[in-house]
Amino acid sequence: MGVYYNGDGDLEYFRESSNVVTCPKCNKKYKQFTEDQVPGFRDRSEDICPYCRNINGTSMDVEYSNYKLD
Repeated sequence: MGVYYNGDGDLEYFRESSNVVTCPKCNKKYKQFTEDQVPGFRDRSEDICPYCRNINGTSMDVEYSNYKLD
């Protein structure tokens, strides 16, 4: 679990998780870390396969970080 300071200077927490997911286009498995985005500072994040670069989804709630499995 991560922490940040909100606009009022109060300490808040956000959730981090990791999974192994399979790309529906190339069928390769990759490691995916997701992190809750800070409310009020959200941007669209794309779930991009690190092998074929296919966009497998988007979110305004979590930030995606995807890595090849070695």
